[in-house]
Amino acid sequence: MILIKNMTIAIQKRPGTSLKGKPIVSLDGVTWYDPFGERILFNPTDLIYADKFWAELTSEKKENQKNIMAQNIIDAEKNGCLEMFVNPSGIVRDDKKRLSAYRVLAQQMGYQVGNFLFNPHLSKATAHLRKKEYLV
Repeated sequence: MILIKNMTIAIQKRPGTSLKGKPIVSLDGVTWYDPFGERILFNPTDLIYADKFWAELTSEKKENQKNIMAQNIIDAEKNGCLEMFVNPSGIVRDDKKRLSAYRVLAQQMGYQVGNFLFNPHLSKATAHLRKKEYLV
């Protein structure tokens, strides 16, 4: 059992198997924990840019955008990388906001996202993506 700020979560641990679970958000809605109760640390810069990205959307658009982005992350897992079109001249501020929002959402969904690299020939930013597995 793990106690996270008045929340009790029962986790079964079996030796030699992986625990595939979703991260848990605390009651304050800000702090995230992995299935073992360890805090997930986000890059502060990503949080700032992601907050700016979400602040520009209305509440209706936020939910729709979040669903679309979540599906894009799930689909990208098959290729092992997350790819997005960006400004042909490079990754600009608007691109940074969107890429950070993707990275934070992916971490909340239990994925590990690498650094985004710019490909000038394709005008794409690409980052490695993989689902975290917790071995028990």
